[in-house]
Amino acid sequence: MIEERKLVFLSHSSKNADIVKEIADYLETHNIPCWYAQRDIPTGDQYYMRIIEDLEHRVGPVIVFITEEVATSRNVPKEIDRAIFYDKPIIPLLINGTAVPKKLEYFLCDIQWIDLQAEGSEKLVETLEEIYEGRKIQRVSGVSKKTLNQPFILKSQSNVLLYKINERYLEKVKHIYEPFSNMIESRRKLEGENGICLYHQAHTGKFASAIALLQSLGIKELYQWSSEVTPKEMIYHRLKPNMGMILEIDDPEFFHKFSYHELEEYMNRLKGEGSFIVFISTFEPTQPFLKDISVNVNLPDNSLKMLKKHIQWDEADASLRNRMINWLETREAANLLPHQFFPNEISNLMRKIRDFILGNIDLSHFKNSLHTSVETRVKNRFKQNLSSKDISFYLSLGLFEGQTAPVIREKARMFNKLIQEDLGLLLQQSDQHVPGDEYLASFHTEVKPKHVYTDTGLEIRNEVYFTFPEDAYHVWQYVWTQMDEFQELIVKMIKTEFHGGNGLNNRIIDLLVGLSYVDFSRLREKIIQPLASSSVTRERWLAVRLLEKMIDDDHQHHKLFKLVKSWIGLRNNPRLQWTATVLLGGKLGIKYFPKSMTMLQNAYLSNPKPLYYTVQKSMQQLSQLALVDNNYETLYFKFFEKWFSETEEQQLPSILRFAHGIFLQNVSLFFKTSSNRLIFWFSFFNALYMNPSQNILLEKMCISALEIDEYKERLLKLLSMIKQHGYDSSKDRIQIFLDTEIGKLHSQLFHNKFIEY
Repeated sequence: MIEERKLVFLSHSSKNADIVKEIADYLETHNIPCWYAQRDIPTGDQYYMRIIEDLEHRVGPVIVFITEEVATSRNVPKEIDRAIFYDKPIIPLLINGTAVPKKLEYFLCDIQWIDLQAEGSEKLVETLEEIYEGRKIQRVSGVSKKTLNQPFILKSQSNVLLYKINERYLEKVKHIYEPFSNMIESRRKLEGENGICLYHQAHTGKFASAIALLQSLGIKELYQWSSEVTPKEMIYHRLKPNMGMILEIDDPEFFHKFSYHELEEYMNRLKGEGSFIVFISTFEPTQPFLKDISVNVNLPDNSLKMLKKHIQWDEADASLRNRMINWLETREAANLLPHQFFPNEISNLMRKIRDFILGNIDLSHFKNSLHTSVETRVKNRFKQNLSSKDISFYLSLGLFEGQTAPVIREKARMFNKLIQEDLGLLLQQSDQHVPGDEYLASFHTEVKPKHVYTDTGLEIRNEVYFTFPEDAYHVWQYVWTQMDEFQELIVKMIKTEFHGGNGLNNRIIDLLVGLSYVDFSRLREKIIQPLASSSVTRERWLAVRLLEKMIDDDHQHHKLFKLVKSWIGLRNNPRLQWTATVLLGGKLGIKYFPKSMTMLQNAYLSNPKPLYYTVQKSMQQLSQLALVDNNYETLYFKFFEKWFSETEEQQLPSILRFAHGIFLQNVSLFFKTSSNRLIFWFSFFNALYMNPSQNILLEKMCISALEIDEYKERLLKLLSMIKQHGYDSSKDRIQIFLDTEIGKLHSQLFHNKFIEY
């Protein structure tokens, strides 16, 4: 199924109709639909009104054809103005090397141009694909103060190092936490020394244990250190009385950066304030003092009780919740469930119990779908000395589950052919014919009939599924980790099917996320980084979606942040920069705010034109954080104040125009943030209007203020501040806007109010 895309608006002089049609025909052969006036405005329509309506509702990116003739066009500047108003990415396309005319320089001077003669039509297609795919990303949405850790702001620091852990998570730990065996000893050590290190190489719930320990001491305010904090920053950071702090450490050298004296002094400071710190690590510290206050965090003694607590917290249906908990008390459950399991296995266990209670699966299915059962079953299947044909079929089942047996067999043959061509690999082969049903059954599959409508009417399609869906992930993990020679072929298979347009993207991503848990290092080397730096935009998009999914895992997001941090400054690899920039506009950027804003700023400064829209869009997304909480608001405006103040005078106009584009899509930043931000907006507009400027942001602010008196008064106050204290050139330019353009708002009352200004 071909996706429905927004039309590409072709802005041009009417004298260039032939070249416009040629480019439109080329783009449309590449699944990029176009809009241009000669073809798409029906006879009799009002020309300019139709352009404005379609720019607002029907089109996406805008291509501006730069020719000698465009210099005399009356409509092109107006089209660009409205394109900016409606937040449309603009691509200037230089035809035959023509320079951008003076009348359009202001609109287009900051944006990446494409020279058609020098770079070719392929560059135009790649740029448009970047815009299309980048705009699909569901990044910041539904940001809530309840789910965000609140920054602890110090005026003396440029970065936030401590975040107050949100109340919702603290409340959850109170309800679901089940102590590990050394909990009493840990509390004694923490209470005596005001510090402790909890370690274990696996995910045994160390973070929840740290919170529970601090809560058991009656600590009300709990903070988490930034993963970017250095030992020196931590030691000399200001402390508050009766605060609890948690620091997760993934660098084995971190503790070696302390001297014994520094650590002892820090612990004494903690005691003086009645505060505590809990270190969390995957390794045991070797320094004598830290070794004395270190505790190995094993799994909870009572995993069943932990599971019950999770069900009570997470299951919304009270009746079903009680049935699930009652079943856990039965002998049947005691014989079935493992005695101990990791906290990150609980969600999967809860789903299985829910399905069993509701009758969706039987007891045998439940038992055979547990982690140890699946792992054993897959290992035993591979112990049978499978041929390359069998391995191909096994992997194809994982990827094409839900297709018919002939489709899966054909995909397996294609994959097996790759094996033979690339490796000349001849594993044990068998010429013995095995009936199709028996062959499928040997891989623990089942066939489910499904009614589908075809061009000949209603038909039954027999779809193949693993009897236990978890098998798919274990098969891929086994081949990836135990059969190195197949890794390159798995990469080829993924790329082939991703580009085949078979709607398998989510399946591919899920399988790759599964691989990331067992072998992130090689997955990064062989799949993630090549995709993230690919010249094929859709491959970069696959990398973005994969990494976005991995960010949801609390145990992976810091390594992903470090990966993105290493990509963001690679000016010699703008595609890798693009991928990193897109990721910082989403969940990763929220977790590492405001550091993410600074990284986006650095990306823009290192490669401004190619990354213009991507950085601007990511910053627009993160701007929503300023509306969530006063501390985030402070950090947000502090960031821009610092950027503006540190920018050299000759560069400031372009930075102000760039920020203008960010604020343009977040007009609420003016109306819904603290009233003391008026000083910021006064400084911004005063500096912006020192030079010829667009009025688009001011126009949007006026429109937003039309129906709300509070908004109206705030805007009038800003204009009055500029009138009284602004530069002469800024006063004059804003006055021209009020005199000539305010009438567009169609409100005489509002118009008269501004005339009073």
